[in-house]
Amino acid sequence: MKKIGQFCTCDVENYGDILYPICLNKILLANNSTVEPKAFSFIEGAALGDAGYNVSQIQKVLNNQEAISSLIIGGGDIIRSDKFMLASHYVSLYRHIRHETILQKIMEKIFGIPDLVLEFIEKYMNYEASGPFIIDKNHFNHLNEVIYCSCGVPFEFPDQVKSLVTNAFNNASFIYLRDEQSKQKLINVGVTNKIHVAPDLICTISDFFDFNTHKKNGLEILYAHGLQDGKDFLCFQANPTCRSSIDEIITQLTKIKAERNLEIVLLPIGYCHDDDVILKEINDRSNNQFIYANVHSIYDMLSIITASSVFIGTSMHGNITAFSYGIPHLVAPINVDKMRGFLDVCNLSNNLLLDSWKEMAEKLDFLDTLERDYFSSRAIIAKDKIYKVTDNIFKLISDEN
Repeated sequence: MKKIGQFCTCDVENYGDILYPICLNKILLANNSTVEPKAFSFIEGAALGDAGYNVSQIQKVLNNQEAISSLIIGGGDIIRSDKFMLASHYVSLYRHIRHETILQKIMEKIFGIPDLVLEFIEKYMNYEASGPFIIDKNHFNHLNEVIYCSCGVPFEFPDQVKSLVTNAFNNASFIYLRDEQSKQKLINVGVTNKIHVAPDLICTISDFFDFNTHKKNGLEILYAHGLQDGKDFLCFQANPTCRSSIDEIITQLTKIKAERNLEIVLLPIGYCHDDDVILKEINDRSNNQFIYANVHSIYDMLSIITASSVFIGTSMHGNITAFSYGIPHLVAPINVDKMRGFLDVCNLSNNLLLDSWKEMAEKLDFLDTLERDYFSSRAIIAKDKIYKVTDNIFKLISDEN
């Protein structure tokens, strides 16, 4: 049997990143595949969020210490060359797992606290690549295939890495990106290899996790948090980029709660982005008039979203989950390419994207004007596109090849 690896940021406490290996495995199983990709990232151990799988260290694959014939890279907004920024996202996690020797402690007392970003790069990203997830097969000849799956390209590439990026993607066995903007950024650096575009892999989630089962679980969780039986609720998520707008967010949520007779549930799904910190602050400053959902399991997060009447959030995968189940949703104001890319590739109106937090109540009125199956009908089309492109990946990695 072929040994397949999937390399993504599934080692951080972030709902969507943790879901990628789960959804890819379920898609492959639906194809009657006997191949089950093993999850790889930088920090090994049990995946967070009660995900139920283990993560192994990617350096073992790239250094040929662990035999993998095909490496699937993705998903996520990970096709980028800013290694220092990516590593900085791991500092808080690294600090918890870092084992300090007596000698290190002495050296720190003498020379000061080390730069943990540089230390993380040296320990976990010390391999030949123009970006941590940009792997050129020609530099790792022991890999039969390098496949990019449901990836995003958040920024244009700086001149000093353009040729390296071009070579990596022209040497790739298959490229599946999740929006047209990402495709154009690769074309801009000279990639001539065929690039397939389909919606984000997580759009398939409703095919693998039963709606009624998870809705029931979500309601039971929230009843324990104080939700009244039979009360509809709006699920709200945000990260600290909204801190300067907290007063306006509270005003809008309070207005929605009163005018629409909806409870407001604050759901953190990106602990690595400090969702919990900002949502607790919003609740504290609102005199605890909302329900803060204190959950860490990705399955509980999924359940709460499926139980909601509407979702509003900065998280793309929170919005994607709502979309997959046909739940109305609004994309909170966040200036990143991937949000507009998600709406475009799924044929969703740009009116779902808030220009400011002040528009929340007004945009809910817009949702009321949409036809009943607006989201569910588009989700069916989005999933069909994903299955068509992932079928090509399945053929590449199947035991028959």
